[in-house]
Amino acid sequence: MTTDVPTLRERNLALFKEYAPDIHARFGDGDFCGEDTPKQPDFAERITRVRFTVGAPAADKMDRYTFDFLSGVLGRARDAGIATSDWPIRDDAYFLLLIGIRDHAHIAAEIARTRCLCLLILEPDIEALRWSLDHVDWREIFISVHDRGGEVEFIFLEHAADISAGIWRTVRSINPVTVDGMTCVTFGHTELAHAVIERLSGEIGYAYSALGYFYDESLMVWNTYRNLSQGQARIYHRTLKADRSMPAFIVGSGPSLDQDLDVIAANRDRAIVVSCGSALRPLLKRGIVPDFQIETENIAVSPLVVQAAKEFDLTDVVLVASSTVDPDALPAFREVVYFFRYALASYPLFAPSIETTLLLPDPTVGNAGLSFALETGFREIYLFGLDCGSVRAGAHHSGDAFQNSPEGAKYRVASYDIPVEANFDGTCWTETGLLSSRNNLAEAAKLLGRSATIRNCSDGAAIAGIPALRSGEIELPAVADAARRAEVSNLLAAFPGFSGKDQQFQWVGAEFAETIRRYAQVVADEFTAIRSFADKTYQLRLMQLFQPKSGLTVPQKKGLGYTVNTLFRGTLFAMILFMERSLARVTDPARADDLGRIAVERIIAGLRLMEEEAMRMFAGAAPAPPPPLATLRPPPGSKLPKPMEPSRNADCPCGSGRKYKHCHGARNG
Repeated sequence: MTTDVPTLRERNLALFKEYAPDIHARFGDGDFCGEDTPKQPDFAERITRVRFTVGAPAADKMDRYTFDFLSGVLGRARDAGIATSDWPIRDDAYFLLLIGIRDHAHIAAEIARTRCLCLLILEPDIEALRWSLDHVDWREIFISVHDRGGEVEFIFLEHAADISAGIWRTVRSINPVTVDGMTCVTFGHTELAHAVIERLSGEIGYAYSALGYFYDESLMVWNTYRNLSQGQARIYHRTLKADRSMPAFIVGSGPSLDQDLDVIAANRDRAIVVSCGSALRPLLKRGIVPDFQIETENIAVSPLVVQAAKEFDLTDVVLVASSTVDPDALPAFREVVYFFRYALASYPLFAPSIETTLLLPDPTVGNAGLSFALETGFREIYLFGLDCGSVRAGAHHSGDAFQNSPEGAKYRVASYDIPVEANFDGTCWTETGLLSSRNNLAEAAKLLGRSATIRNCSDGAAIAGIPALRSGEIELPAVADAARRAEVSNLLAAFPGFSGKDQQFQWVGAEFAETIRRYAQVVADEFTAIRSFADKTYQLRLMQLFQPKSGLTVPQKKGLGYTVNTLFRGTLFAMILFMERSLARVTDPARADDLGRIAVERIIAGLRLMEEEAMRMFAGAAPAPPPPLATLRPPPGSKLPKPMEPSRNADCPCGSGRKYKHCHGARNG
């Protein structure tokens, strides 16, 4: 970089003003001329680099298509003598995160070393960014990434939790399948960097989790069709501007629910009670008939509802359920309200509008319960049993919940091994799914609860932005029973009724078939067109096709093309994720393209199997059911072929000069 300082400063300011006016606005009104020279930032004593990697694949975490794909790739690679390490061999990284700003040469060197296609720059200090105007040719930096089709984003957040959430959501929306090898370089803000890296290490998996497998999405479409075809029901419609006069109790089935049941019972007629999932039976056994029952799952719902219906009359409970809910759960309820989830394949096909979705219903039914209360205008909300973990060892659900009954014993409960701050005192233990639930509860309160007072009475995990309140401290005024019933009726009246014969819910099998055929061919052609697997720009074309933002971070648009994309995308994403993981670990660079061609062949084979199955299910005059779930999982005990490793006494292929057993081979051990 040879440009003199005043000229460089002017060029940089003009660049930000034209292409990033929001960043330019942060500089204020000064033009930074003359003596107005910002102080050099506090650089880290030592530049450090951390890589985030995807763990080794596990057969029991895959669907059959992904298992068959990876089994074929690993087996054929071994037969072809293609060796792989368990750690990335080269420095390439699709995502490069710089914490703090350094001079031009340092930034350019990291871009060249990683060949990144997404550069994320975390700099919470505006003075450091001002300093960079004199020391970094930002146009050249931008061009070095943009010319390859990549993008540059600045992050100005200050708190590790917000930064981590922002990063993994950005990765998820740009390209969730290239997270393996993501590199973080610390130029400054050492303490913040440590906190961000620690947080991101536990959360980066959210970037590529729950992307939706082919079977799940097929079942979503099938269930929605069955549910909407059954006859009269109601469609949820968001009513954010409403102001409900009564408070709402949102009740989950965490272990702390048992200690609060007496308080809920004492206030039963003073609040609208919203039961979430398996909280239904504990409430009913205590004599509390909820006003609403929330359900989101597409399988395993009917057993808990059937169990409760055998013991109690549910006809006075309004079921508020995802359109994809297990149809066998419906007969016990007299009144049903369906909402849509914009991340699912059923949404573009069936949903009348975005207003018929819950905005933040995932990943647990408790999230749907809070979103429902906030979106329908409740301004005073209390949370019970939304523990998001447990403060007691071995406890996982309310004692009377379905999961603690003989019928529910066969359903696996996750191990709680992640410590988080408890809502009241000490530590709560949780797991990744419930940790995500806790984060999304906080997000719902932040985005939707600005005009609401929310209190967390659950003796579980603390939820950011939702103050703790002991249930015994709740004081609510008495309400006439007629007023409470009127509140429920008024709420139901906001949800329009529909008939299963409505035109918007009619099946279009012939159009579905043509869309499936066209989509599968376009995907196959895109993979076949890849010439070099070292040049990751092919990922840009794949993401243009798969549209990761659609449904994952923003609502999908309407249309069959979006439904078909969502049907196939999740399983294809899983295949590509493991393809990229394997490519990064090939020890002989000359064999990377060989492995890539094997992977592409197996991806296209899996794609054709899914195409055939999709045609069977959706190309007719009416949809056909998916095959049994057990047939779409690897057989119990299935194992993936063991990859071939290089000789442990050979020189390490990374170029370090050490033996493999003392370098990348030591990581394997």
